[in-house]
Amino acid sequence: MTETPGNNPPLKKTHPAFTVRAVEKLRVYAEKVADELLTQMADHADEEIDLVQWYAGRLPLTVICAMLGVPAEMHEQILSWGEGATAALEIGLDLRHYLRGERQLAALNTWMLDHLRERRRNPGDDLLSELCSLVDGTDLLAEQELLAAALVILAAGFETTVHLLAGGAQLMMRHPEQHDRLVSEPALWPNAVDEILRLESPVQRTVRRAIRDSDVLGVHSDRGEYFVAILAAANRDPQVFTQPDQFDVARENARQNLTFSGGQHFCLGAALARLEGEVALRALFERFPNIRAAREQAEFRQTRTLRKLKRLPVVLGAPAF
Repeated sequence: MTETPGNNPPLKKTHPAFTVRAVEKLRVYAEKVADELLTQMADHADEEIDLVQWYAGRLPLTVICAMLGVPAEMHEQILSWGEGATAALEIGLDLRHYLRGERQLAALNTWMLDHLRERRRNPGDDLLSELCSLVDGTDLLAEQELLAAALVILAAGFETTVHLLAGGAQLMMRHPEQHDRLVSEPALWPNAVDEILRLESPVQRTVRRAIRDSDVLGVHSDRGEYFVAILAAANRDPQVFTQPDQFDVARENARQNLTFSGGQHFCLGAALARLEGEVALRALFERFPNIRAAREQAEFRQTRTLRKLKRLPVVLGAPAF
């Protein structure tokens, strides 16, 4: 995200909220949410269930909504609006889907604006209330910045994390030998999450614009020219990653993946996504070590910028505890 010129306290203050140290404080809460969801799922251990609906979609949504002070009864609506609004990220979108995405985004904006105004009147113990306390109540520009900050936090901490969890679970089920290694070496879980991010990049590509005439690796770009960076391809660069198509939870340089971009564009929610990936996937496979893909095939959303599983049917098997 590019900051607006001049003083911009709300947006500047969101960055400390997503540092590794700050995010680690959410670990206990994320573990609690994971445990509650898995306990609910245990009642359906012998049935075919959709892991996206039951777990991969609900855990990150619950955590990020708690950070924003969003009431539980609004979670499903936020999920619906968010899924519709992400269509706006696609390149070459047809008019019908573009307008649908715009309507969903407008509805989300309207609700979030009312919500942050309520938080300014009646602050709670959440990040959004903390941000609201930083600005003068008469400053209309600050209100728009607060709205932008809230939506950035929502986007950075939710939508792409759904695929990290679902895609990670799918990889683990396809490679039981990697799961076995994590059982014997649980300290590898953080590295395993980076390897999942490398192989199953939730953000497949991004767009950049040259701010000056440039030559990169022999390719010339004029000032103002747009180009597409394929992050998913970079994450399988054989000059960087040995046997790049192989899933290896112990890969020494897995953290070199570009899933979160880099430099000033480095993802705001990277630390939170990594923590949720570690907590959620470890809890899932420790509780249900015999989880397997169901007969029904997994289904991906028809998007090109984001890679996201729409459905992941699984059979959990008997819980370990």
